Amino acid sequence: MKRALLPLLLLFIACSLSAIDVRNRFSLYALQQEDQHRIGAEWALDLQHESTWKSLTGQAGYSLHSNLQNTWEKRYPLQMDAHTYRWWLSLQAPQSELRLGLQQINFGSAQILRPLQWFDTLQVQDPYRISRGVDAVLFRHYWLNSANLWLWGILGEDSAKGNDFIPAKDNALEFGARMQYPSPIGEAAISAHTRELEQGREYRLGLDYRYDGAIGAWLETSAGHFIDALPYVPAYSASASLGMDYVFDRGNGIACTLENMLSGIAKDDLSGLCRESWTGALMINYPLALLDTVSLVALSDWDGNTYAINAGWRRVYDYVSLDLTLGHSSETQYLLQLMISLNL
Repeated sequence: MKRALLPLLLLFIACSLSAIDVRNRFSLYALQQEDQHRIGAEWALDLQHESTWKSLTGQAGYSLHSNLQNTWEKRYPLQMDAHTYRWWLSLQAPQSELRLGLQQINFGSAQILRPLQWFDTLQVQDPYRISRGVDAVLFRHYWLNSANLWLWGILGEDSAKGNDFIPAKDNALEFGARMQYPSPIGEAAISAHTRELEQGREYRLGLDYRYDGAIGAWLETSAGHFIDALPYVPAYSASASLGMDYVFDRGNGIACTLENMLSGIAKDDLSGLCRESWTGALMINYPLALLDTVSLVALSDWDGNTYAINAGWRRVYDYVSLDLTLGHSSETQYLLQLMISLNL
C-alpha cells in the first residue's frame, strides 16, 4: 500500500467509529527576523479513537497540520502548506504496545543537546513540540520493575531526519532496538540502529544513563560507523552530552538545566578521532503565577564562534494561549515572534 493511501484509510476508519475525540488548534502568528517579515495562520486537527476488547486496547489517531503565511517576498509572497502530521494504529495489551504509522520516536535523558536525537526534530523552544514523524512499526514491552524493550522498523527517507549526518536511501528498511533497565539510583539504556544509505550503510550505538538524587544528572552518548559510504563521509562519528537539572527554592521555584555536548569525527579509523564541536546550553524556567511562565534558553560554542539566546513568555487560559519569543544569535541577529492560539 502506498504511503499516501494509508492516512486516508485511517481517517476513513476513524470517521466510521463512534466517540471520536476531536481537537483543534487555530493559531495566528507574526515573525520579525532581520529583513524577513512573516505573518501567518496555522490549523492543527487531531482525531483519536480508543476501544477496549477484554484485555486489549485499540487506538487510532490522525493529525493534520496546515499553514498559511505571507513573507512579503517578491517570489511566492503567499505560501500555503497542508500535510498529514501523524497517523497511527495501536494495539495495547498489559505491559505491551504495537504501533504502526507516521509517528514520533524519541528517547534519552538529554533535553537540549541530544546525541540520541536519531528520529525527531524536537526543539525545547517550541511550545507545541512540533516534530517530523517517521513511517514506522514500533513494539514496546514494559516489565513490572520498569525495565522496557523497544523494537522498531522504519521506512527510510531521502531527507535527513533527527541529527542524521546524511540522508538514508529512500524506502529502504531501517531496524533498531533499545533496552532500558532501572537501578536503585537511576536508569541505564543501550540503543542500536542500522540503515542503508544511497551508497553504503551506517551502524549506530547509543548509551545513556540518568541519575536521580539530590540533583538530576545524565550522560547520553551516540556513535556511528559508516561502511562503504561516499568519500566525504567520515568513517566514524561520536557525540556525548553531560547534563544536570535542579529546582532552586526561590519564589515559585526556578528550574535550571545545564548541558554540555562534545562531538567528533574520524575520517579513517578511531585513532584519528578529532573534536568537531563543543557546545554548552542553559535553560531556565520560572512560573510567575498560575497562568504565566517565563523561560530562557542559551546555547554557545565554547570556541566563541556561534551563539543563540531565546527568551519566552507564555500565558495559558482554558482555551487560549499566548506565546511571545525574543531571540538573538550570531546568525540571525534578532528574532521577535508573537503567537496567539485557540485550543478547542
